[in-house]
Amino acid sequence: MQSSNRKVAILCAVVAAASMANSARAVGPDYQTLTDAPGGGAPVATLNDVAYLSGPQFIGSGTVIGDTVNAAGNVATLAILTANHVASSPGGINTIGFGANGTVLTGTVNPTNWQGYAISGQGMEDIAIMQATITKPAAPGQALNVYNSIIGNVPTLATGFSSAYDSLALTTYEMLPPPTVSVGYSQYGYGAAGVFTTNIGGAGTAGNGYLQVGDVPSGVRRFQNNTVNNITLASAVVVGGTTYYQPMVYNPVAGPSVNGGGMGMQGDSGSAYMTSAAGGNVMVTPTGNSTSQPGLGAGAVNVPLNDTNSASAVFVSVQFSGTLGTTPFGLSAPVAPFTTAIDGAVPLLATGDIDGVATGSYNWAAYYAANPALITVPEPTSLSLAVLGGAMLMRRRRKV
Repeated sequence: MQSSNRKVAILCAVVAAASMANSARAVGPDYQTLTDAPGGGAPVATLNDVAYLSGPQFIGSGTVIGDTVNAAGNVATLAILTANHVASSPGGINTIGFGANGTVLTGTVNPTNWQGYAISGQGMEDIAIMQATITKPAAPGQALNVYNSIIGNVPTLATGFSSAYDSLALTTYEMLPPPTVSVGYSQYGYGAAGVFTTNIGGAGTAGNGYLQVGDVPSGVRRFQNNTVNNITLASAVVVGGTTYYQPMVYNPVAGPSVNGGGMGMQGDSGSAYMTSAAGGNVMVTPTGNSTSQPGLGAGAVNVPLNDTNSASAVFVSVQFSGTLGTTPFGLSAPVAPFTTAIDGAVPLLATGDIDGVATGSYNWAAYYAANPALITVPEPTSLSLAVLGGAMLMRRRRKV
């Protein structure tokens, strides 16, 4: 899909063990936005590290996980956690934005300065860390406030999904539906708006979901709360001709509710799943078909930010059941009988998790979070990652 010669971060993938079609999208529903000063007292300043990433052909999302400031105190070098298919997009990513509409504070992403993560002997995962620079605004105002809320206030990295893996005797690469897996998360990104729709596969069909509003991501910051209930070990995933090899965490798309349910839409690829630190409530006003859902009416409601810290996974896809075809979802979307949609993300796992299978991404991310200037340097050894990453993380905790 193209608009103004830019492709949004949509991906079409085939999971080796699943009979579903994948495509990558952003957080909904359309009304569930985070302004710079929302009602309800939510500490949105702690979420200004959510990044709007754009380039000549692609748009995606990311999260600042590390920063260093130059001696003069006016230029910060950032480490941005995102999806590999965003970082490696044609033409590269060269602009970064922050704040309610992604343009309050702008900076430069160094398009050739990014690192991917590879499982030894297997292949790359669909996660990456990009290097960016932002200049401290000289004059007081909103942009300076956003800058100050980011520097020194990045989220802690975490392995929030490790317990789900460690609690199971996983022996296959198949999609699993273990009832004991239940890990909550919140997701924040700049993707396109989605409007809740019943019978989304067509008249007389089952299934609810979100229809995309507009052709490209709007640049507005949105969020959802959801719960992972399926996980896989590492397997091959083909995305736009690129084969990734990675574990995945999945959850059904959640309908709009006072609990903040939602779905990924275009342009959210690369956004993080946060797994700790509740952040108060955000006052939003449901629109359209959302108002017919239990607990939602035409008036404003307080929706919680369940998790605002501990980046534990990177959003990369939405899977749809049903037959592929052309629908309002766009590229590689389902047609009747569309019955369900499932969000998918790549978890950060530490060295030694799940019996040594597909591990070390947490340690890799921690190293570059502590050393943004080294993002162009090849990854160090696992031992260096474990020692340096672990030591530095103790110093970098988000203020909540």
